[in-house]
Amino acid sequence: MIPIPKQYLFFDIDGTIAENDNAPSRLTKYALRQLRLKGHRIFICTGRTLCDVYPAITSIGFHGIISGAGANITLEEKTLFQSTIPRALLKETVSRMLAHNISGVLEGTKQMYIVKGETPLGWHIPMPVICRLEQLGIAQNIEKFTLHMQNPAQIDPIKDFLERYYDLYSHEDGTFCELVRKGCNKGSAITRILGYYHTQPQNAVAFGDSLNDCTMFESVGTAVAMGNAPQALLDIAAMVTGTIRQEGVYHALAQLHFIEECPQMKNDEV
Repeated sequence: MIPIPKQYLFFDIDGTIAENDNAPSRLTKYALRQLRLKGHRIFICTGRTLCDVYPAITSIGFHGIISGAGANITLEEKTLFQSTIPRALLKETVSRMLAHNISGVLEGTKQMYIVKGETPLGWHIPMPVICRLEQLGIAQNIEKFTLHMQNPAQIDPIKDFLERYYDLYSHEDGTFCELVRKGCNKGSAITRILGYYHTQPQNAVAFGDSLNDCTMFESVGTAVAMGNAPQALLDIAAMVTGTIRQEGVYHALAQLHFIEECPQMKNDEV
């Protein structure tokens, strides 16, 4: 195999390298660690904020983490960039959510907070709950948030306001929406990292499966979509691989000649 020059590889978490807060598969961990051994730099690029990136992911040994869908960049424990929602904007946003009984989750660097609306949120970990605007003072360093609705039309009364300040990523049924500040997305974060390392987009590869990965794909030389990705992401991908359960990341990296195929391994080898 001809050695590939050092590359910078960016991986979404949910639906790409792991799912449902579980650890990545043996083959995914093997592939990621092989990338490091071959001298490439690997990064998480996730919509999760830093407090929600769990040890089964960080223990793999990434060189850095893009979190909050681009609002935070951490390299080797150093914060390269952070953008939080200004307090006045956050207050106006939460005020409108409460007025229209829209449930949500404010995602901070160190803590997440529930905004109580009519849609129950069955989170498996306890979070502080905001029922009234005067309680917003407990929410610190909010980088992004999500809305959880009974039906797609529930967002309509505040949609114009939200679109003025945020990029909205709605899921297929329209009852869940992820919001990040305009200008703070995965693509802009990747551009910051590539600039930090004085390298070019053609030396970067990205793997993703969601709409918030579109800007990520537009900022790298090679974009790989998981098999379950929405059509908008498939349309701009250079390559489509299998789903996470089909070991899509491993097979794509082998096909692109970044790693050798995994030999037969004992259960404790990865």
